[in-house]
Amino acid sequence: MGGGYVGLEAAASARALGTEVVLLERLDRVLKRVASETLSTFFTGHHRAEGVDIRLEVEVARFEDGGVLLSDGTQVAGDVILVGIGALANDSLARAAGLACDPSGSGGIIVDETARTSDPTIYAIGDVTVRPVPVHGCTMRLESVPNAQPSWPDGRHPTDRACVNCPGRGQRIQFGVGLTGYPGAQAIGRLGP
Repeated sequence: MGGGYVGLEAAASARALGTEVVLLERLDRVLKRVASETLSTFFTGHHRAEGVDIRLEVEVARFEDGGVLLSDGTQVAGDVILVGIGALANDSLARAAGLACDPSGSGGIIVDETARTSDPTIYAIGDVTVRPVPVHGCTMRLESVPNAQPSWPDGRHPTDRACVNCPGRGQRIQFGVGLTGYPGAQAIGRLGP
């Protein structure tokens, strides 16, 4: 269950071991909360070509012995059920402090390219932030492993990045998104100069 990074990587690993895989995603595309439509389309096609049965816009009504029951009454059999459905950003403290937050159901603290919030003296980092992604001309919350790891591709901790962005510095935050198991997909994007 779940068409995010965890669900897709588990599906790829299971298929590599020869296991039949059904991936259930509530939204209309995989990686919707974390990636562009182009990237979602690529990974959907790749996984389907590898034999993953991807079912979009389906909701699980309940778990049953031997699988799950979908809200439309369809039963999906499974010996093992992995639930990788992500999390909603807990931005309640930021909202209470009067910081601008994403009004969508996913939430998140809105920051600029330097990790600055709507209060120029407060910075926010990590999966809870909604940041500009110039490559795709949009803003999004990057709920990903590299975004949550203790260091970014340049070896610096995200707090180091925020600290160098004190008033007057204005350096852009750089990040990379990597997916294991897919050669050539290790450096999908990078922000900054």
